[in-house]
Amino acid sequence: ETIERLIKINELKTFSDIYSLNEQKLVSIDRMAEKSASNLLIAIENSISQPFHKVLFSLGIRHVGETVALNLVNHFETIENLMDADFEEIISVNEIGEKIADSLLEYFSDNTNRLEIQKLKDLGLSFKNNYQNKNTPLSNLKFVVTGTFEKISREDLKQKILLNGGTVSASVNKNVILIVGENAGPSKILKADNLGIEKLTYSGFITKFKL
Repeated sequence: ETIERLIKINELKTFSDIYSLNEQKLVSIDRMAEKSASNLLIAIENSISQPFHKVLFSLGIRHVGETVALNLVNHFETIENLMDADFEEIISVNEIGEKIADSLLEYFSDNTNRLEIQKLKDLGLSFKNNYQNKNTPLSNLKFVVTGTFEKISREDLKQKILLNGGTVSASVNKNVILIVGENAGPSKILKADNLGIEKLTYSGFITKFKL
């Protein structure tokens, strides 16, 4: 809410501008209480240490949601590799189609965006995948996550898959394993049943792969 107001008054024009905010500016512009301003600044500071896929998602590239960002990071590992990739290499990545590839190529062809990425790197944000390890229990395995889980959030489960070398897919096909939680999408379960693919609960997933 505060960030949206700052954008409206042109105080924030780029992603990196967020990191130039200070308590005095927030209190004077947004009439924010000092404690609230301090809490927001702590959250901004903490965001510097977020993993690469979250940074990539936060860039706001059209068609690049969190699952897409996870798969791009898992494949390319660094922002330099992604920026230098051509159309054919991008669409070879799991779950990446032509629209996403075109959007990425358009974004990285703009020098303003490349300069913004450099600013964010200079500020200390991560543009390198620190999760990937090719000798891990989930190497070469693809997963679809559906529903909610008592012991872990969907996002943390996706990160666990990525950390252990797996890939997260958005759609069910014959090459994936479905991890099913509460209130899971019925269409995904039906498709999994029709395809005869493996379905696991979260505890079953942990036990099977000894995570």
